[in-house]
Amino acid sequence: MDEVSGLGERNLREASAARTAMDSLPAGDVAAMLDALPMGLLLVTRPDPMRPHPIIVWANRALCRITGLDEQALPGARLRLLRATDPVDPGFAALLNALQTGEPWTGELPLFAHGKPQRCAVQAASLAPGKLALLTVVASEAGKETGEAADSSGTSRLLGDLVGGGLYRLCADVDAGLRLEWADPTVERLTGYSMPELLARGGLSGIVVPRDRGRLRRRNLELMAGVSSDISYRIRTAHGAEVRLFDRARPVRAGSGKAQAGMPVERVLGLLRQGSAERQELSAPGLPLADYRLLADLLDAAVLAIDVDLRLLWIATGREEALCRTLQTLDHGPLDDVLGSELAEDWRDRVEQALTSGRRIEATFQWPASGQHWEIVLQPMSTETVLGVVRPVRATVPAGEERPPGPTDDGFLDLVLDHVTDGVLVVDAAGAVCRASRAAERIFDLAGGGLLGRAAAELFDPPLLALEGGQAGLNGQEPSRLHGESRAIRRSGEHVPVEVAVAPVGDGPGGVLIVRDITLRKQTEETIRNLAYTDPLTGLPNRLLFLDRLSQAIERARRGRQQLAVMVVDLDRFKLINESLGLDKGDRVLRAAAARIGNALRKSDTVARPGSDEFLILALATEGAEGAGKVAQKTLDCLQAPFQIAGDQPTVAASIGISLFPFDGDHPDQLLKNAGTALARAKEQGSNTYQFYTTDMNAKAYQRLVLESRLRKAVERGELLLLHFQPLVGLAEDRIVGVEALLRWNSPELGMIPPSDFIPIAEETGLILPIGDWVLRQAVLQMREWHAEGLEGLRIAVNISARQFQARDFVAKVRRLLMDSAFPGPCLELELTESSIMQDVQDTVHRLHELGVRVTVDDFGTGYSSLAYLKRFPIGALKIDRSFIADVTTDPNDAAIARAVVALADTLRVRVVGEGVETKEQLEFLRELGCHEAQGFLIGRPLGTADAFIRLRENGTPTG
Repeated sequence: MDEVSGLGERNLREASAARTAMDSLPAGDVAAMLDALPMGLLLVTRPDPMRPHPIIVWANRALCRITGLDEQALPGARLRLLRATDPVDPGFAALLNALQTGEPWTGELPLFAHGKPQRCAVQAASLAPGKLALLTVVASEAGKETGEAADSSGTSRLLGDLVGGGLYRLCADVDAGLRLEWADPTVERLTGYSMPELLARGGLSGIVVPRDRGRLRRRNLELMAGVSSDISYRIRTAHGAEVRLFDRARPVRAGSGKAQAGMPVERVLGLLRQGSAERQELSAPGLPLADYRLLADLLDAAVLAIDVDLRLLWIATGREEALCRTLQTLDHGPLDDVLGSELAEDWRDRVEQALTSGRRIEATFQWPASGQHWEIVLQPMSTETVLGVVRPVRATVPAGEERPPGPTDDGFLDLVLDHVTDGVLVVDAAGAVCRASRAAERIFDLAGGGLLGRAAAELFDPPLLALEGGQAGLNGQEPSRLHGESRAIRRSGEHVPVEVAVAPVGDGPGGVLIVRDITLRKQTEETIRNLAYTDPLTGLPNRLLFLDRLSQAIERARRGRQQLAVMVVDLDRFKLINESLGLDKGDRVLRAAAARIGNALRKSDTVARPGSDEFLILALATEGAEGAGKVAQKTLDCLQAPFQIAGDQPTVAASIGISLFPFDGDHPDQLLKNAGTALARAKEQGSNTYQFYTTDMNAKAYQRLVLESRLRKAVERGELLLLHFQPLVGLAEDRIVGVEALLRWNSPELGMIPPSDFIPIAEETGLILPIGDWVLRQAVLQMREWHAEGLEGLRIAVNISARQFQARDFVAKVRRLLMDSAFPGPCLELELTESSIMQDVQDTVHRLHELGVRVTVDDFGTGYSSLAYLKRFPIGALKIDRSFIADVTTDPNDAAIARAVVALADTLRVRVVGEGVETKEQLEFLRELGCHEAQGFLIGRPLGTADAFIRLRENGTPTG
């Protein structure tokens, strides 16, 4: 609101200039109609160098109702007046970018509504002549879906009328590509299909004529990559008519979450317009057909107009050759029958090349019906029509005509150089270019005589040997009509693959270079090579390329003394997906699975598909079995979420077999064989698991992996995790004042596992979070039960991991647990290590203190710490580490440290607990120092629930 009241004269002048730039503002009945619409409408200026931020020109009453702003205050204000976020909000930045580029935009933004932020659906579209943009705003309560909220009330119809076409929206997902999500009534009118019918047919892709489907598919791939696209294609309407549509589509960038998941585009907004169906008798504006007939006579050629479908629109010619007479018999008909299938396909390619490049295309051809050679020049006339000039290539001189220049004349040489399709360079005795054909100028991108005088050798990389004494040499070969491949250097520095033929000119000095651009041939060779080494379904390397990369990786690993892992991944029960959903959707699941696995791996790793439902993974520098296990688990995790395949949500589980170099083999076939053996063992253990080939496996790493697997299952099934309790004794009272809950794991397969073995694994894998929650709840419930049995006032101490303590909802969980169990907060003590409490947890500690819960620093003096936290945090107690207590009666240094800790705690009024007390001498030393509490085997070993209760009820101590 401050911005409205503080608007300067400059903003008002800008708003006035914006009003002048419009033809007129909505007025009269039109304004009343716009004011009656339920959605907010906002007319703003588009950003430019003079006004980098949009200025509000006009707003309807609905927008004023949504925002709560005065109708008179909005004109002249900057658009950021409505922004309810910080200046770098990505959504608002995307809107500003779309307004600047003129692209349509749809999204959801937090806007100020009656003084507080509210999510609103916003659509933006630029208006002719391009200086203004129209925004529609719908409050989120009116409809949760961004597009539908505005569309249901007619906004999109209004926008479609303003921009001259039908709007549609495609939704992007990483598994199924682009799918139609919404279209306005104009699209339904253009296609003849209702929205449900379009969705049932798979969107626009389902009604495109077969010969244009490849073009639309390539366009969609560009959109998924974030590239805007304008194309035209033909559809079959519901009435059976074939109609050409012009499609302008713009991708909407995804947020950071989806982008990290491999989805750079969230949705696509498009505008459809229908191409003109009329075949005009007049071609270019202002030139009637009679003028083209006169032009054809002057050129002694046939002048014709051809559309993108290779249909002859008209022809003007006075020539009598069979080709011209045959073309004149066509009445807006296709040229395929006249030209023949092969020549027609060549013409179709050249017409499309002229339309897409916007440049003139020249070519020669031989008409199969007569064998006569012709030349054709094509020039774009419109977005779907080209003008062509066709004339015969003359080999003889007709009687009565003047003799053209002879082979020895410069005019004849110029004529040849202008019409040959290969590049020709005539080189003098010094090796400099003295003549160049037009084709050569195009190859080197040096037109207008730019090649003349240049050293021919320096036009190539590597350089060609200079022409000397009338003899030409190519890279040291014999100087007589030689062929070879090289790379031509264009003006921009780009290298173009070429084939060069070098030949002398008679016995005189100099020579001729024939240069042919072989870019297309090289691309074809590359395509063939890719087909030989890649899987055609997923685009991944096939088994042959995988084995080649594995062989090279083995050699590098052998030299660098590194390890690598080979994995065979099999999708479990994939046959069921093919049988239930069909092979087409099964293939789409395979492609989506390949994308997920590829995104889960590092760039240095390789994923391949040898066939069927198997994938191969080459993981480099895995640092043994532990690193390979992480890669395998990450692969399994990425396949967990359901796939989104055309309305179906199939789920896929996998099994993985792993072999390691050099432990399990030093040859690619051997490593693959052993990984396959491990895969079979993994399948025997059940779905969604991995198994190592165990021969020569590092025993410690294997044991750790087994522990992780067993621990994961124990947590999922709640198997044999139990608590033991160790008493804490108050040295002043000489009685038990509390107990510490200690976790134990009794595995059915491995027996009792020490905490030092499985707690680090739980920390690393994240299992510590569910384990920690279970320990905290069980400990509180057990102590509450003991309170009810007459042991009121006893405290329970629970060890908390750093990951658990840093969780955002940790304090909320503790509060809920205390409320649900009616347990007093002062009887709960949470123990953290020094390193944990140093990690920006001040707010958590204070909030726990408000609940009455005490925080104790465990193993004090052993970690990296700053004593400042003792002053800032409400610490309940310090526990002197057992490493200082062990030699406190024999080592003066340990005794000094213990005295310092007790003195520090006494000054700060913090309790001190000595842990690891095993002798009476240690206990008496701590008592004399003034230590408050002690814990250790001398006082009591950790006991199960029943034994601990008996001990607590007796409340005996070894102190006497």
